[in-house]
Amino acid sequence: MTYGDLSLFFPYNSCNTTELNSINSTDRYFYNEQPNIIPINYQHNINQNNIDLYDNDLDINISNLTDCKYYSVDEFQKLKSNTSLNIFHNNVNGLETKFDKLQNFFANSFLDLDIIAITETSQQESNGEFKTKIKLNDYDNFSTPSLSEKGGVLLYTKKNIDATERVDLNQKNAHYESVWVELKNKKSKNVICGSIYRHPHDTNDIYNNFLKELEFNLTKITK
Repeated sequence: MTYGDLSLFFPYNSCNTTELNSINSTDRYFYNEQPNIIPINYQHNINQNNIDLYDNDLDINISNLTDCKYYSVDEFQKLKSNTSLNIFHNNVNGLETKFDKLQNFFANSFLDLDIIAITETSQQESNGEFKTKIKLNDYDNFSTPSLSEKGGVLLYTKKNIDATERVDLNQKNAHYESVWVELKNKKSKNVICGSIYRHPHDTNDIYNNFLKELEFNLTKITK
């Protein structure tokens, strides 16, 4: 994860420097089940924003993710590629309006990214010019538009990768979208990568349906 001044960098505006500098020593997550009713054993750890500072659950305890590091935008851009598959993700909340910043961000990075996943592209089905406006040099792109004003997902894959869109796995409805690609691998098993966006504020039924469809896709991939 990276962070930086929104006026200078693309577009890491959902985090602030103070939080990220201390995040490895302080665990944070939102207690969402009943935000106005907090169990007694949680009360001493909850601040005014309903954030638990000292939870020990490994699934949400960020300090236990020993391989997860946090970088400033400058630090991230100076990272060098390794032999692994390099994947980048960002939620942009409107790709067309931020595309110049996206291009500039990658142009000033040393990293050779194999896959770039974008969520909340705001691509509309009626926008036939969308894909021509968001072309990245040396990348193919695969996308699923949104049925609402928000949402939409996209995957950029490096042109030297033999990538095929898995349209049988793609999903699009009023509540979530996904786009999947299969990367051919001559030396080992193929790699399947997906970019998924679920719209917020859904009911439990819609959320559970999303999980069922995701599980169905993962089971299909595993087989």
